[in-house]
Amino acid sequence: MPKARILVVDDEKVARELLLEALSSEGFFVRAVANGFEALDALKADKFDLMLTDLNMPQMTGNELIAKIRDTFPDLLIIVMTAYASLETAIKTMQQGAYDYVLKPFTSETIIPVVKRGLERLKLKQKTLELAEVAQKLKELEQIKSDLLDTITHEFSTPISILKAYVDMFLTGHFDSSKPRCREGLRSMHSAIIRLERLVMNLLTLSMGKNKKLNLVQEQVLVQDLISNAISQLKEEIQKKEIRLVLNIPPNLPAIWADPSKLSIALVNLLDNSIKFNKTGGFIRVTLTKPAPQIIGIVISDTGSGIPEAKIEEIFNPFTQVDMSSTREYQGTGLGLPAAKAVIESHGGRITAKSKIGKGSSFMIVIPCGKPTGRSISTKKS
Repeated sequence: MPKARILVVDDEKVARELLLEALSSEGFFVRAVANGFEALDALKADKFDLMLTDLNMPQMTGNELIAKIRDTFPDLLIIVMTAYASLETAIKTMQQGAYDYVLKPFTSETIIPVVKRGLERLKLKQKTLELAEVAQKLKELEQIKSDLLDTITHEFSTPISILKAYVDMFLTGHFDSSKPRCREGLRSMHSAIIRLERLVMNLLTLSMGKNKKLNLVQEQVLVQDLISNAISQLKEEIQKKEIRLVLNIPPNLPAIWADPSKLSIALVNLLDNSIKFNKTGGFIRVTLTKPAPQIIGIVISDTGSGIPEAKIEEIFNPFTQVDMSSTREYQGTGLGLPAAKAVIESHGGRITAKSKIGKGSSFMIVIPCGKPTGRSISTKKS
């Protein structure tokens, strides 16, 4: 435990020397100064836990010193020393913020207990503040837990309700398999199953990534093929919002070593995010580049609502959305981007984002092309 730091302020040399010796012998760090101006300089230059100050000093009285430092050093515990102690003096110094006072002349046996009581009070105050901070964090975590449960419940219950309703109608004979309504019901069931599958895969990906168990089975794949596959999985969402998709894919891009199923999860999540937060009739642009000989770059840009600059780092935290209110426009678990980040980093890659409110967002990914070495992976035999 660090030594308590004490500042002694007294114009009498004998009193300073007595306090310096008595307090130092108790293991405290002590600095002694002769007047209020030196005390102000000492407080600005160093941190002290407690100040012992005489009241009756030339140039600046103890009360004047307390008045000057009360707002600047609110955590400093102050004990005053005076040869003119009275109830009025005590009340005045306490009103100014002093903790206690001692009567001059004093001995080490009389002043040390007062100092120790003051330091114990200081420790208790610090512990109280720490407990209050912990209590506030627990309250915030409880709110996050509550919001998370609400979100997960909503995200799982919606597709489950769709599946249950259509299955009930099939079982009770309300659907004729030859009619368009039946085919529409099957499409709705299929969409609900896909939605549940993505939720489960994102949860598993995050869990395994956090525990460093995201084992990759890598093979040589073309990123443009994975992009095409991701787009086909999101065809219905793209058509529903009338998104105009632009692909910029240069010829002769090299294959990369990757786990196609897991990297597809990342690409689907990123594209799904750009669709969800885009406006109807908006644009999504996917650009592939080769910024270095053994690096493939992927940029996914959209014309969506955008992300505040202060929130950009947070979007890669699990269960986080820019708008976490109960009335937010866009629903979701906040799992897609963190899961994408976990997959990309497991491949030795990196993902970053930039955005402008009302203009849209861009996600930049770089992934090494070369055969993996040193990571927890296996390669698929051809």
